[in-house]
Amino acid sequence: MRADSLALRLSGAALLIASTALPALAQDVTLRLVAPASAVGDALEQLAQTYAAETGGVTFTVQKFPSGDSYGQAVVTQIQSGAAPDLIYTNAGYGRLESLMPLAQAGHLADLSAGAWVADFPESARDVYYDGEALYGLPLSLTSVGLIHNTAMMERLGIAYPETEEDFFAACATAAGQGVSFSSASGAFPYYIVETIAAAKVYAETPDWNARRRAGEVSFATTPGWAETFATFARMAEEGCFQRGFEAASVPDLFAAMAGEQGATNVGPVTLAGAVLRMNPTLSLAVGPWPSGENTVALGFYNDALSVAAGSPNLDAALGFIDWLAEPEQQRAFTAIAGGTARADVAEGTFPAMIERLAPYYSAGEIVGLPHTGWTRLEVLDTLSRGATQIVTGQATIDEVLAALDAAWDAGE
Repeated sequence: MRADSLALRLSGAALLIASTALPALAQDVTLRLVAPASAVGDALEQLAQTYAAETGGVTFTVQKFPSGDSYGQAVVTQIQSGAAPDLIYTNAGYGRLESLMPLAQAGHLADLSAGAWVADFPESARDVYYDGEALYGLPLSLTSVGLIHNTAMMERLGIAYPETEEDFFAACATAAGQGVSFSSASGAFPYYIVETIAAAKVYAETPDWNARRRAGEVSFATTPGWAETFATFARMAEEGCFQRGFEAASVPDLFAAMAGEQGATNVGPVTLAGAVLRMNPTLSLAVGPWPSGENTVALGFYNDALSVAAGSPNLDAALGFIDWLAEPEQQRAFTAIAGGTARADVAEGTFPAMIERLAPYYSAGEIVGLPHTGWTRLEVLDTLSRGATQIVTGQATIDEVLAALDAAWDAGE
């Protein structure tokens, strides 16, 4: 059957010749795929349609659910009810309901390690896709996270891209003097800002910090970089770097602030830049690293993934689609719709113009993954987001938040 699934990847006349040798079952398969109702889901749906047209025998039913917790809950509900789809959009590592590691460890995902594409698997993503020798997802693209900045607005404000944190705070003062904020933030979901700062202050020097925390060798409270991270976030609030009322701002509020040029920058994933550009396509946006001087690194992670349900009755056909989707041409087609950078382009050192400032760090291997994808309990990320805002509003001290993070981590052990 695996040979047959590889034959599905033939195209044109070659496919017509090969099709007569395929069993009837392989020519009459409907795969059910679940994905978020977003650009990612649109990309997977379009690629599924392309694959169906090329094979002539495999068709797809694509179900899309609202992004975020609603999507994760839909995935879990289908699996628990015994109605798991064949193909599941998942996230790398841990931290979300749709994260692949807890789903795999519960026996819900198939091992993909026999795929030919595995030879080019990105080393930086191994610990959030593999459990031992078993591989549970196909990385779809590299998502860059950093300082999203409006280049034209910064030029009008007379602000150069900051190279250090002190440069960043000086830019906050300059922007405030001209009636705007240098950055925008959502108090409800500040984790991208906090984790991006932590990438430089914690993970640049200790890239295996998550593994060491799991081993009990380190903790949030005993790692100076975590206290420094929260202190930097608090200083950003104190010195007026964010828009007024950011503590209560939602993610849509954050998008609107940047689209309306009320703020020149935001810390988040490159997909956030895409969302802002859909609101205001006249903006000139780029993404660079958090300015940390000698500790500056690129924060990039292979978050978007596609997994196969372990109990799929169409396992070979689903694996055949995964193999096809792993090819460079399809990976590039995915990123053209969903954003991010294809694995093949990362390997070749070819990056979109939007992340030009990050490219040297990727090429030099100075890359850190998104920290929470290695945190085994959802409560840890929730505690981080809540704690960051509590520090700013005076409801908690940094030491209290660090202790709460350790308690949330240890509660699952």
